[in-house]
Amino acid sequence: MKTKGFTLIEILVAIAVLSVLVTIASLNLPKFMKTYKYKEDVFQVEMVIKNAKLKALEKSTNVSVCITNSKTLAVYDVGTSRSVCSCSGTLLYTVNLSSYSTFNGSDCRFMFDPRGLGVFPGNVCITSGEVYTKFTVASAAGRILIERGSGTCR
Repeated sequence: MKTKGFTLIEILVAIAVLSVLVTIASLNLPKFMKTYKYKEDVFQVEMVIKNAKLKALEKSTNVSVCITNSKTLAVYDVGTSRSVCSCSGTLLYTVNLSSYSTFNGSDCRFMFDPRGLGVFPGNVCITSGEVYTKFTVASAAGRILIERGSGTCR
């Protein structure tokens, strides 16, 4: 006589294997979340910088990118003034970082002119404490260069 089903030992082994896998996954979850949120923040900052350049072209005006605090990046329409990199004017949009990332520095970081070129070159560096991503706007060309590395912003 042949019966179908699982024995008690097979069920206990399956539960033991499953519990080990769940334990390993739960130990790595915080690290995974930190990495995921940092990458999401980096993507948002990259899009804000590229959109700032496009806004300068679209509106035929100077657009500056400023760090207002360690968690907020703001983009301003500063009009036609080119005397200084300014964090005043019409606020176009902002991006706020998650609790896993911070900006290095504060004030105006760079400015694009109506042709999309860099009026004031500079950089924005975002770090998670373990890795960093630095966005640099080259003078005159307006190219956006991206540097990644381990550690914090330099």
